[in-house]
Amino acid sequence: MSDEIPVGSPPAPPGRHAAPGGWYADPVDGSRERYWDGWQWTRNVRPRRGAAPAAAPPPPPAPHGFSQPQQSMGQPGPYGQFPPGYPPQGYAPPGYLAVPTTADGVPLASWWWRALAYAIDYFLLSAVVQIIAAVTGLAARIDQASREYQAYLIEVLTTGATPDLGHAIGLLNTPASMTVSVISTVLFIVYSGLMLSSRGATLGKMVCRLRVVPLDQGQGGPALDKRRSWLRPVMTELLAFIPLVGLIDVLFPLWDRRKQTLHDKIAGTQVVREPKRPNWR
Repeated sequence: MSDEIPVGSPPAPPGRHAAPGGWYADPVDGSRERYWDGWQWTRNVRPRRGAAPAAAPPPPPAPHGFSQPQQSMGQPGPYGQFPPGYPPQGYAPPGYLAVPTTADGVPLASWWWRALAYAIDYFLLSAVVQIIAAVTGLAARIDQASREYQAYLIEVLTTGATPDLGHAIGLLNTPASMTVSVISTVLFIVYSGLMLSSRGATLGKMVCRLRVVPLDQGQGGPALDKRRSWLRPVMTELLAFIPLVGLIDVLFPLWDRRKQTLHDKIAGTQVVREPKRPNWR
């Protein structure tokens, strides 16, 4: 017998492959669908599309000498069902987790998944920038300036001389270091713009199953247009140059109802997380 769980049926009972996150027939009301996050039912519901829901299969008979495990009130049973008449109208059963979604019901990515995706992209782009700097000789000049800066600090500390702040800043902000900063900024914008316009996600987001979508249009609607695809990374870099604003931009999804950064709000985008695809054996 196949372990595949067709869309619209309850998640698998314990001991079988867990159903992937997605929309399934609501175990409370068969006329609608409820979102299963891969672990438990959430509060997110929507009207069911298509034919009437199929009845859930009966639980398997208990082996001889054993009784069928009792289903606790308010908790999903072996087939995701609830006791008849539960929950009372207007109340959500315990254990339900509210997951923020787009207006059309697609779960939004958490701040932690977005941070992980950004870290992956950062390390990938940093590796490319380091290769460019090494090939062009910029890395050697930056290293030389760093050694001169360290020597100046040692001189100030050992002689007790008054530090020259302007000279110290000049040793750090050399033409070579500023050139590398410009290369990093341009590379990030070009990389992000091309990936978002073609795939709707950067490599880091693809690894984390994240996708950038137009505001409140997460259900595979219109693709991210070129204006949003390029405006989003440009605004990310511009905000990062403003003291404190760049940090606020990064942290904004932690308290924003729509889980948007400031550059998301300017570009009119949201980041959703795709459910894990099943790995049937």
